[in-house]
Amino acid sequence: MPEILVPLLQLPTVLFTALLVPICAYWGFVIMGVVDIEFLDALGGADGALEGAIDGAAEALDGAIDGAAEALDGSLDGVAEGADGAAEALEVIEPSFLAGFFQALKLRSAPVSVVASFMVIYSWLMSLIGQDLLRGLLGGALMIVIVTLGALVVGLLLTSLSIRPLAPLFVSHVGQRRRDFIGSVCTLYTGRVDANFGQAICEDGGAGLQIQVRCDHLNALTRGSEALIVSFDQRRDAYIIEPMEG
Repeated sequence: MPEILVPLLQLPTVLFTALLVPICAYWGFVIMGVVDIEFLDALGGADGALEGAIDGAAEALDGAIDGAAEALDGSLDGVAEGADGAAEALEVIEPSFLAGFFQALKLRSAPVSVVASFMVIYSWLMSLIGQDLLRGLLGGALMIVIVTLGALVVGLLLTSLSIRPLAPLFVSHVGQRRRDFIGSVCTLYTGRVDANFGQAICEDGGAGLQIQVRCDHLNALTRGSEALIVSFDQRRDAYIIEPMEG
């Protein structure tokens, strides 16, 4: 095996290496246009995915502990038990707390796929660095626990810092819908309006939107008159208006 691959396949880095493989595959599909960048959000929602990330972290930590316990003698059982308790603590955190925690870190300002990718990459890098620095200083199980937890925490903080400047790129701008204009005031654009004819200008925050309008009774509306939009007629594809009182 090439020497450069050895650290990638050792505990605890191998846990993050295993997560990095599907992340790379996912972005490959995104580049090819097979899936959308918000594919994970559409599947299960951001909240569920983020809570799943915590569960995954707990399972990863459990796996690291189990592997370390099998590889070492019983002298480090106390360390393994303490780390098991940390994993269990992650699993019992209230969902409401998690939601507030992720909100405080601004992780909800980007799609789950982006957040998860940053998190995995940073944790993978921190795991490599921590594994290299601590392997000769600490025992196997203790090193695995400390590096895993440290990589997750530092990865989470670095992800938060990376997501914040990118947040404006993921803001969804929803166009105005027909029902949004109901209750608004429009200005008649044509010389008259009746049950079959009429156009008006409605303010839309910009230069104004020209719309088709109808009025089903006799009226004195002329060009420049203001009227109230009361409904939308699907059959005639036009807004129904009423003269402004007074």
